[in-house]
Amino acid sequence: MKKIFLLFAFCLGSSIISFAQNPGYKNGLTIKNLFLDYQSQQGGSFDAFKDYHHGFEIGYQRKLANKLNVYFPLKFANVNIYNTTYRLQNDIQHRQIASLDGQLQYHFYSKTNNIVPYILAGAGGVFEFDVQELNLQIPMGLGINFKAADNAYINLQSEYRYSFTANRNNLHHAIGFVYLWPKKTEEEIKEEMPEILEEIKIDDADGDGIEDKVDLCPNEAGPKSLNGCPDKDGDGIADFQDACPDIAGGLIYKGCPDTDGDGVGDHEDKCLNEVGTKMNNGCPELPKDTDGDGIPDSKDKCPDYFAKTADGCPNVEVKDKDGDGISD
Repeated sequence: MKKIFLLFAFCLGSSIISFAQNPGYKNGLTIKNLFLDYQSQQGGSFDAFKDYHHGFEIGYQRKLANKLNVYFPLKFANVNIYNTTYRLQNDIQHRQIASLDGQLQYHFYSKTNNIVPYILAGAGGVFEFDVQELNLQIPMGLGINFKAADNAYINLQSEYRYSFTANRNNLHHAIGFVYLWPKKTEEEIKEEMPEILEEIKIDDADGDGIEDKVDLCPNEAGPKSLNGCPDKDGDGIADFQDACPDIAGGLIYKGCPDTDGDGVGDHEDKCLNEVGTKMNNGCPELPKDTDGDGIPDSKDKCPDYFAKTADGCPNVEVKDKDGDGISD
């Protein structure tokens, strides 16, 4: 037994040293509630949930490579040990146990997935306090991490544990919480996770941080608020939609100002310094002059006769023998 303990301690120590020499990887802390099944592997039933025993686990993990983690769970629990056959009451012994494993976990990670399954395998020692004995066990299992927030996951896991001591094979089921804290520098990411960088690299020809396939102006840098298009005059209207790209204006005037304030944008106003109407292209409306003599009808006493006189009427008497209103 002492040889097994020394062998386990040596392997565990070697693992700790090996991953400690790989700085910069993402670290993680886990806390789990355990459901331990020692009876089903000794002739009992999987669904005898009342015979399951509770425990708890705290663990530390560190990334060794892309998708590969090393994990060290420390567990405590009270269990019933069945030395021969399940349900022989005189053969059941109560035990307080503690265990420490060294495990490798392979995560099926994808940047777009919020659910990350994984497989695990490793080796561990289980110490029974009541009889002061240690037995070596080999855990193998499956788990799933459900993303709850940035770097935080809800964890479900089941593992089968083969024991080198008779009648100690068992199953561990767990539900818990995993928190990962990220790398500190971009340089470490470039050095240690090139596959992830390749996966998240985007095509961005103009370097404005907006992927070309969603950038309305992929060859001209612009802000995200304008879908990657430039705005030279800073009026919040992209240049390709701005009728006056060099002069700040309002959205209602397609990015142009309204110099004379007549409600007609400068790009459509033919009288920039005169208040006019939109119907007259921004120019003042001219008074009506039916006969075109330059005297508006409102002041022309003869609006139907062309006459360059003060009252708009001719100086000679108009002859209309038949009285039809039309000069002879």
